[in-house]
Amino acid sequence: MQTQSINQHYTEDHQHLDDLFHEFQNLKSTDRRSAEKVFSEFKAGLERHIVWEEEILFPAFETKLGHLQEGPTAVMRLEHREIRKYLDSIARKLADENFETDEEEMGLETVLCPHNHKEEGILYPMMDQMFSEPERTAMFSEMNKSK
Repeated sequence: MQTQSINQHYTEDHQHLDDLFHEFQNLKSTDRRSAEKVFSEFKAGLERHIVWEEEILFPAFETKLGHLQEGPTAVMRLEHREIRKYLDSIARKLADENFETDEEEMGLETVLCPHNHKEEGILYPMMDQMFSEPERTAMFSEMNKSK
């Protein structure tokens, strides 16, 4: 059985997370409790996704390329910090029962959408070409340990 590609796995996770985020946006004006629950699931899922990238994928990619903290992964890490700032800002507002999060949501989408496109269009395909099937299998195994 062939190991799933990095691009396929992470693109599917992006789509799942995008669906959760849009569900939160749709619920927040009609069912705040459900919206909070969905946002919490979205935030935890996106944070897990970022950890998988920063602790498993990126170090392996950088090792293969022979440099650390340079190139495309440095940009991705910078964007991850921005994404986390928006996630935390929305979470703080929701904790205070403040559902006026449109500005933070727009900021998050402004960073997240192009970020995902760069990963899906450039970074993940490079990784799929770079890593052998056994290497990808080992990475997915490591990710499954941290679910």
